[in-house]
Amino acid sequence: MRFKLILEADLPRGNQLPLNYQYELSSWIYKTISFGDPAFSAFLHQRGFLNKEKGFKLFCFSRLVPVKFRVIGDRMKFTQPQASLILSFLPVEALEPFIRGLFSGGEFAIGDTKSKVFFTVKTVERLPDPVFSQRMIFRFLSPVLLVKPRPGFPGKVDHLWPDHPDYEHLFINNLAEKYNAYFPPRSFNLTDAKLEIISNVQSKLATIKTGTPQETMLKCFLYDFRLTAPVELIKTGYYAGFGKENSQGFGCGEVMA
Repeated sequence: MRFKLILEADLPRGNQLPLNYQYELSSWIYKTISFGDPAFSAFLHQRGFLNKEKGFKLFCFSRLVPVKFRVIGDRMKFTQPQASLILSFLPVEALEPFIRGLFSGGEFAIGDTKSKVFFTVKTVERLPDPVFSQRMIFRFLSPVLLVKPRPGFPGKVDHLWPDHPDYEHLFINNLAEKYNAYFPPRSFNLTDAKLEIISNVQSKLATIKTGTPQETMLKCFLYDFRLTAPVELIKTGYYAGFGKENSQGFGCGEVMA
């Protein structure tokens, strides 16, 4: 399921956001779900859907899309109050009324100690499902992150650039892991699976948990891509997100063709 949220900012109360706001936006999503179903929220936050001890949240969201803004230093200044947000979930259709009810009319603020923006959710629109095929073109609405364990350094990872020799394999295998965390496990023939980057690659440096002992900087990327893979895996990426840390604001893609 995929939803488009139309937001309206109360600009007299605050009109600037830090450019790194993904973590705060993710926290609002978790809090909203927790308000409607504390058990489901706790399940997502603490454990998620498991595949061989790997946990997946199986939702993603785009960056905020203001109607009009400008960047001032490390801030995004809203010059008009309207903005939109895409919110996407892999789980079952029965959640639609639950999601609509939770987010409709909600009020929230995101930002830091320097500046905040206060939003109201004006509408929640269920977006039509695309027609999926084994070869599709996507554009990232939020930057994608892929990591690989660093040899000889337990608990450390390397953030992979798209030209890394393992990038394509990890990108596609990640989709199979997510699918098998939610659906009855199955093996996929990935012999012909392929990731083709078809645009310029923009590198982004994102910071989560800013100003806390857990502050982390992540190297991630925006680009358009053509993906050839089993339809089930392409659908999984569209709804749950591509790459890692989708529930923190990474890897949300839209269909281009």
